[in-house]
Formats: sequence, C-alpha cells, structure tokens
Amino acid sequence: MIISTIIATLLACIFLSIIVINRTCRTVSLMLVGNSCLVAILFGCIMLSMALFTLENDIKQIVFQDSLCIFRGYMGYITCFLQNYSYALQAIYRYIIVVHPARVSWQSARFQAFLIGIKWILSIVYSLPLLLTGEIIYNVDNQICQVSLRLSPIMVYTTLCIYTIPLTIIMLVY
Repeated sequence: MIISTIIATLLACIFLSIIVINRTCRTVSLMLVGNSCLVAILFGCIMLSMALFTLENDIKQIVFQDSLCIFRGYMGYITCFLQNYSYALQAIYRYIIVVHPARVSWQSARFQAFLIGIKWILSIVYSLPLLLTGEIIYNVDNQICQVSLRLSPIMVYTTLCIYTIPLTIIMLVY
C-alpha cells in the first residue's frame, strides 16, 4: 500500500505540474482535472500517513492512537468527499458542454472555479459533524481512526454524502 500510494501521489504531482506549467493546458476541462490531481495529492499524503502509522504500530506492537489519528481520519473523509465530487463536477461540466452548449456562462472558468470553491467549503462543513460528535474513533483492529462501521445515523450520513450522492450524479449524467 505504501509503494502504490507514493507512486499515485507522484503521478498526480507530475500531472498537476504539467497542467500548471504548460500554457496549452489552461482550459476549463484541465482546470477540473488539475483540481482532481490536487485532491489526489492530498488524499495520497493522508493515506501514506495512515499506512506509515499502521506499519509503525504493527512493528512496535502498539495498540493505541497517536495525537494526529483523529485529524488523519477527519482529513481522510474530507479528501474522499473532495475526490468523488471532483469526478462529479467533471461529469456535470461535460454534460453542460454537450447538452447545453448555449449556456456559455455555465462553461466559463469563473463559474467552474466557483463550483470548485463551493465543493472545498462543503467538504469541510460536511465533515464537521463527524469531528464534533466524536464519531471518528480509533479502530484497534485496523489501527486507523474512522467512523465506526456499524449501522448508525452518522454512518448513513457519511455514506450518503461521500459515496451515494456523487456516484448518483455521475450515473445520471452518463
């Protein structure tokens, strides 16, 4: 997991660098792809941190959390939210281009940047209940901090917000 996470993060860094440096890559579509690459970099860093923490605890046979465990869990949920909604935004943008080509304002870089900003704000706001209610807890078996994997209102909320809504948007668009 550690090696694949490092490779994925490095590839996302390379793709994002190409998009930023190359002038021909400054289109709205590639702005959305660049946003997905940025989120992939953040997600990779969080997953790498979790994997290294788990590896260290396995080697040292430690069964308790460190001070950053809850933060890593919180950031993991934020980056999952961001990644899935990044793909949903790309799907919506492609839908707008094909089905509503006359809606030029919806296709503009400014409008898409606005949607990206809203998505980043919503990711933080959505995850706050997980953090504030103390639902992100240390799972001794997996040695990571996560929402308890039992049927509960917070698990339904998490599943709906992170996976069901963005995947439904993507399925409806395509």
